[in-house]
Amino acid sequence: MRILQALPALYSGGVERGTVEFAADLVKRGHESFVVSKGGPMAEQLRGQGSEHIFMPIHRKTPASFGQILPMRKLLLELKPDIVHVRSRMPAWIIFLALKSIPAKSRPAVVSTFHGMYSVTPYSAIMTRADHIIAVSGCVKDYVLNNYPVPDEKLTVIQRGVDVDAFQQRELSSQWLDRWFRQYPQLANQKIIMMP
Repeated sequence: MRILQALPALYSGGVERGTVEFAADLVKRGHESFVVSKGGPMAEQLRGQGSEHIFMPIHRKTPASFGQILPMRKLLLELKPDIVHVRSRMPAWIIFLALKSIPAKSRPAVVSTFHGMYSVTPYSAIMTRADHIIAVSGCVKDYVLNNYPVPDEKLTVIQRGVDVDAFQQRELSSQWLDRWFRQYPQLANQKIIMMP
């Protein structure tokens, strides 16, 4: 199967990490993995794991980004992906507008992921136009169902996990701890849980 994921850029963050991890898993399972974005430091990791990164400036939330509709249409016609996974609103708009001029029988299935509780606007509603929607939590699923006319069966909750090997436990340096407790003295002698 050929899967194209679309997101603004590949810097750092949950959306980006999830995209790279999912792409690596697709390759391990024998699928063809493509990611389209503005690029960033994680693009090299993506390529090193066997996916192809396609540079396209689909990151700006401005009308200028709509200049990417024709290049996206060309990309979709060339790649012929089976599934397009949109992970952000502006890339979703560009992809949906590009797909409008492609015959329905030649279009890929589209999946979107609600990574959070987007503002309830026509701009955000584009994420509900996918064939199927992923919500990263039950809370996000409830938010989508309460704010958009989406049937329950069109949504699947896939909890966002973390690759624990990427966050290995190790001793913190004494310099780091000294700085930490100077900045947050109220945390001395307390149990601390830190999120990655």
